[in-house]
Amino acid sequence: MNLNIPILGRAHRASDHASLAEAGANEVVQPEMEASATIIRHAASYLRLPDEQVRAYLRAFREALDSFEFGHVRSHTVFPELREMNLLASPLVGGSLSRYQIRTRFRVTVISVTRSSGTMIVNPPSDLTFKSGDTIRVIGLPDKIEEFRSQLIAPKK
Repeated sequence: MNLNIPILGRAHRASDHASLAEAGANEVVQPEMEASATIIRHAASYLRLPDEQVRAYLRAFREALDSFEFGHVRSHTVFPELREMNLLASPLVGGSLSRYQIRTRFRVTVISVTRSSGTMIVNPPSDLTFKSGDTIRVIGLPDKIEEFRSQLIAPKK
């Protein structure tokens, strides 16, 4: 009746999303996807991940969900990963996050350090000194994690 009125739709399934868009909805919201994005934002905030990294991840997350839902998977979408590494013979031992500038140099974030005693330090401070036997968890893009690992976890001799 009035083509100038914007239409916002709510969809629970991909087929509903497509139907509403085809029917003229200007924007379609999927509550489950928005809830997932909110959880990701809260987790990233808790881990103090850089805003730029979080926004990039959420863009990739939304693109990936769209591509899966509409049947055309984009194989080039790369998601950040969480990996665990042991520091037995690492050059990091005796140093700190600030000394090695891990986030700045490698674009990965150390989100926790577990001491050999089992004590876990979540969101470690920049002056935390790494010890032999520590296990660290890092988040980042796979190629950045691999670069970090090859240079500071298991460097070639």
